[in-house]
Amino acid sequence: MLFSSPLFGHGPSRLLALVRSARRAVEDRKRRFHEDRVLQPAWRVQLGLTHARRLCRGDQKVREIRRLLDAQGYQRTDDQVAFHEEQLRAILPLIYGDEWGQECERVMREFGINKIEKRILIFARRRLGKTW
Repeated sequence: MLFSSPLFGHGPSRLLALVRSARRAVEDRKRRFHEDRVLQPAWRVQLGLTHARRLCRGDQKVREIRRLLDAQGYQRTDDQVAFHEEQLRAILPLIYGDEWGQECERVMREFGINKIEKRILIFARRRLGKTW
């Protein structure tokens, strides 16, 4: 159990140990992100790059869009990544163009969606970075 012992007591504080552990986890996540600037690890699975298959033009376009978003010289927040992913899902048929008919089932399965929602409405505070 996480809180079975008191947070404040004799010796090092349990709360301080939890804060240090959380800080190390965040630093580790940032380090892993910076090691892979082109594709974040979860995107490899979504794009099928863990399998031995050839990327179609649409896959290459999605890969390039993600690379350009990550190459802006700053680290996007989790909310910004989520906004961009929702926007990508909405325009997948436009990105894939003529290939959409033959690739739609695979792409939708890789993106984890059952239906393309063409309209997106995002409510977020300004400090989340949507107006950066």
